[in-house]
Amino acid sequence: MDLKVTYMTLPGRSSGRRQNVGDRIIHLGVRNIMLCALGPHEAREVNLASKDPVPDDTDVLVVCGTPQIAKMQPVVAPVRRAAEAADAPVPVRLNLGAGAVYVDDFGADRAGRDAAFAQSVREAPVAATYARYAGFHLCTTRDLAATAALRGVGVPALPLPCPGFFSALFQPRPLLRHARPLVSVLNGGVGMWNSVAGDVHGFYERLREARPDALFVAHDEEDCEMLADLGIPHVAFEDADELVAALAAHERLLSVRVHSALPAWALGLDVTLLGLDRRALIGEDFGASFRVLPLRKEDDLRKGLAAVGGGARPAQDDATRAAWLARHLDLYVGAVRSAVEAVLGPLPPRADPARPPAPEPAMLAEAGLYRARLFHSTEREFGVGADRLRSHYRAEHHGDEMAFVTDGEQRTLVYGPYVTIPRGRWSVELEISADPPPGTQEPPPGLMLSVTKGMPPAVLAQNGIEPAPAGASWPWAFPITFRNPRDTGMLETVVRSPGGPLAPGWRFRVGGLRFRRLD
Repeated sequence: MDLKVTYMTLPGRSSGRRQNVGDRIIHLGVRNIMLCALGPHEAREVNLASKDPVPDDTDVLVVCGTPQIAKMQPVVAPVRRAAEAADAPVPVRLNLGAGAVYVDDFGADRAGRDAAFAQSVREAPVAATYARYAGFHLCTTRDLAATAALRGVGVPALPLPCPGFFSALFQPRPLLRHARPLVSVLNGGVGMWNSVAGDVHGFYERLREARPDALFVAHDEEDCEMLADLGIPHVAFEDADELVAALAAHERLLSVRVHSALPAWALGLDVTLLGLDRRALIGEDFGASFRVLPLRKEDDLRKGLAAVGGGARPAQDDATRAAWLARHLDLYVGAVRSAVEAVLGPLPPRADPARPPAPEPAMLAEAGLYRARLFHSTEREFGVGADRLRSHYRAEHHGDEMAFVTDGEQRTLVYGPYVTIPRGRWSVELEISADPPPGTQEPPPGLMLSVTKGMPPAVLAQNGIEPAPAGASWPWAFPITFRNPRDTGMLETVVRSPGGPLAPGWRFRVGGLRFRRLD
């Protein structure tokens, strides 16, 4: 199913001027959520603040959440356009991440303040516009104030974290990161500064003086113009993915902008958010914890200046954040898929693009080749040629037999064959004949056969050999049983004289080395 999805969002530039990249962070988070829910699809964009038409062949229309819910008069263009989208002639209509805006005193009774805000919206003329949101097949709210406000006008809003948290879903993070702090600013021309009895321009100047290494980040053209007038070098980004990549390359962030703080928290930065309104608390509504310093007076700005160095540790570790993101992503994906399937029918099975793809396991070689190369033989009984045996004496090999004569210097007669066999219980047999030195009638010497493995050698078994009758020239078989503990590692059979070197002139013939499996 190749779905066509149109994203109604705010642009990165308008009339050549940078717009708030925070809105692009929301858009990127929505796109990531939709990719996880629907899989690959054809994506288009329509400006939420314009009257540009929605393509006729759109299957799913998605309003990318903005601070939509407020007691406003008149209704601003993005809110009016969002309301129109709720009953657009499109099969599936979604609004992901609608948020509330009101000045919060950051007191203890947040639920009470949210309820009072919701009542003020319900009693305002704008309530009729918000009531149209009931036409969305799914409308999620990024804070509990927006949830209360929309439910108060009859919209079954589903509270879920701001999509901005998921903007970093596919962003890798370098192991080696910059130690300098990032400072994400909000220009002094924004009306919310009316609620702060402090000098924000002086704050930025003092911050620059205290931390000349800090990297100042502008979100829009007005931020750039303010920092230029203050003489503070800065950076700005054309789109959200560039901002998210920059955040990933740093360790800490001091931000007056909520939508720098959300992906920074998701990436694991040490985040301090200087809060101006209710939006500063949208993480806490869902259990995402980072430091929030409310700004209301000059002393709060001084606290912000001290916070640029970061805290002791992030409030939540990697495992906690990963579990939080996975849990809420699953809720988003489930809600989106349910809304789409209710109209368009069953979707293909859900993929999991948020996690790095793992290769599919398969049998990439012919079975049996490895063991055939590893083991000297895979048969239950097999012989090993004498050419694989060694001696400290000068030895001659004749067919399947090795012969040597002692010189009175070495106690070890034979060693080898250095073969690898399967683990299990085995027997090995080695045939030896011994002729005494010329002109003597000495009995054959007592010998010892050992089976060893590994370095240093571990003795798996050893047997002593009884001498033959004096004056005899004899074949002598050495049988011994042992347990091979593992498939890997070579076996060695060692024949030695336990009493020390043999007298010169003993002639030995060695052969008939055979292994037999007993289990």
